[in-house]
Amino acid sequence: MKRITTTFVFIFCLLIVFPAFAQDPSFDLDAYRTYLESHAGLDAEGLMSEHQAPLFRAAAGIQGPVAYLDSTVIKLGLTVDERALLQTNGFMVSERLSEQSFIKAFAKVWHEDLPLFLSTDAVLHALHRSYDNILKSTELDILLPALSRALDLMHTGVRGLKAKYPQREMAAPVRDVDVFLTVARALLAGEWEGKPVFAENRAPVDDILTLVKA
Repeated sequence: MKRITTTFVFIFCLLIVFPAFAQDPSFDLDAYRTYLESHAGLDAEGLMSEHQAPLFRAAAGIQGPVAYLDSTVIKLGLTVDERALLQTNGFMVSERLSEQSFIKAFAKVWHEDLPLFLSTDAVLHALHRSYDNILKSTELDILLPALSRALDLMHTGVRGLKAKYPQREMAAPVRDVDVFLTVARALLAGEWEGKPVFAENRAPVDDILTLVKA
């Protein structure tokens, strides 16, 4: 039933999204190509001459009473200059009232029972925090155990490599594999004393871990 519901929702979303991306029947592709060719060297001034940007007002032009302004002035202790900026621009940014995080700022507004403006920065901050938590959870709960198991299995097979490749020229590469895996396992476990398979690798492993620690 859950799979049927999921499929239905997916198809329903497709029915909604696809018409939105369908080509407008009034769109003239040839005219669009002609426009692109005629504007190939268009610079910023040319763009501004075709599409003039409206001028900004010198002041916000606030008319009439502003809801909750009296409470905001009293509870935040707005200064004369801050109130003048509000009157001129309709908003103001105060370093004096800054907080270390959105959470603390929202909590202060909530405790003071004041109106809240939810900015896109606040929404994006919440999304990025969620992404950070997902990434952290993926690394700690999935990647770290998987990497640990992989290193353990490879290190367990080092003695088998020595038996499988008894040739003299293979002795050094097999010892190198032991050193590599020993150092990796020690770093992953947060230990500064490696446990190599071959006793003769104790010195090079300790030297590498000492350099890493330094």
